[in-house]
Amino acid sequence: MNRRKKVNQILKKRAKKQTAGQLPKQKSSYIAKANRVPNAELSNAIDSNTVYPVANEPDNNV
Repeated sequence: MNRRKKVNQILKKRAKKQTAGQLPKQKSSYIAKANRVPNAELSNAIDSNTVYPVANEPDNNV
């Protein structure tokens, strides 16, 4: 490898690392299997308590 190519390669590598550190992470963090079960139960409880408006009910706010 000639000197110019080597320098360009090093600079590109540094720039790539720097931009990768600034980008937001797309992958979610790992959750252990033991921690997944309580989280799933909690999210199911939240979903079951959610009240959705029914389209056939009259709107009393008018």
